[in-house]
Amino acid sequence: MIFAHSEPCNPKKDEGCVAKNAALHGLVTDSLTSTSGSLESSNSCPLICFHDNGTRFGIIERYDNPRLASSEYILYGKVEADIMGAPGRGIISSFYLQSDDLDEIDIAEVFGDNEGVFQTNFFVKGDVATYGDGAYHPVTTSTTHNFHRYGVRWTEKEIEWSIDGTVVRHKAGGGLPTSPMRVILSLWVGGDETNNPGTVAWAGGLTDFSKLPFSMYAKNVFVENYSKGDYYVYGKESGVSVENETRANSFLSRLGITRPAQ
Repeated sequence: MIFAHSEPCNPKKDEGCVAKNAALHGLVTDSLTSTSGSLESSNSCPLICFHDNGTRFGIIERYDNPRLASSEYILYGKVEADIMGAPGRGIISSFYLQSDDLDEIDIAEVFGDNEGVFQTNFFVKGDVATYGDGAYHPVTTSTTHNFHRYGVRWTEKEIEWSIDGTVVRHKAGGGLPTSPMRVILSLWVGGDETNNPGTVAWAGGLTDFSKLPFSMYAKNVFVENYSKGDYYVYGKESGVSVENETRANSFLSRLGITRPAQ
């Protein structure tokens, strides 16, 4: 699994966008201690630094937003990682899944100024009306001074969130994400005064930039894809089709598309 930093088109908003997402085959484990063979990022150190203790994500200046995102997608699966969140008011350490058409599962939002809790959430096609689906979970030891293992198990029928191997939330039924998603780790400033006031309040208040830098650590990523195939192909009006490379290109050709969105 390659971690990269790119922005694909959104089939939900762009009539000319048909997603052809490369599927992750089977399962992958990555220590995140080096770039050897499995990781890449548009950010270099000091924003993204690889250490024996995992990858350090650093906010060195005000508008920094270091991020790692897998280039391959899963359609249902299990994802886990060990994360030590960055301390600091308004600083958010994020671990989530997201599709090109903005389905999203927040595995963990770790708050820099509230080390006794983390948040889980999910969204469907970028619908912000579902912010009410968020839930807060108490943690017995600090989320910003200790590593915790955050995880999710996502199927067609349910989502199950966990911390340190213990399930803390279960959501079943309809209205769940259904598009193939990438694995993303990021560090960002929710408490910047230029953000929406609701975002600033949610993040814990305005960030004090005199306390720069802010650092998050992540290691031991595990990703298992529950579906088969080489690619996931879908557009604005079509459902997700799981295909091998030949069938995926044939599908796109029938739509008159010769250079698909990746």
